[in-house]
Amino acid sequence: MTRVGTDSDAVQSESLCEILYEFGLGSAAASFGIRTADQDLVMSLDHPAGQHYQAFMGEIGGAILRISPTRIVRNPIGRIEVFAPIPPPGGRSPLKPHTHFLQEQLKQGGDIAASLHIPDSCLPCFIYYPHNR
Repeated sequence: MTRVGTDSDAVQSESLCEILYEFGLGSAAASFGIRTADQDLVMSLDHPAGQHYQAFMGEIGGAILRISPTRIVRNPIGRIEVFAPIPPPGGRSPLKPHTHFLQEQLKQGGDIAASLHIPDSCLPCFIYYPHNR
């Protein structure tokens, strides 16, 4: 867990003062994090700084679910901000863009879920080699 700081690249101007955190999942394709202005959540997220997400998710995962902060996916060519509420356990994900932070999928590693098949005709759209990271 890393506190990045205020999110100066936020899509919505009212979110520019919110605090961005990255989970440090080790993905080569993108980073995953959350952004919040909720001071209780900020204090909870500051506590596990430098720890692996598995060490603290049991403790603060409920607060993340309850507050449902904006999820941020960033890479060298852009970012995605997901505002949809996080459904409670047993709830249904919305039909609009949403995220999943599921232990079973994270344990598999890799940048793409094993069940996701990208058609060969789309592969050129997914290949990107940044000059310098």
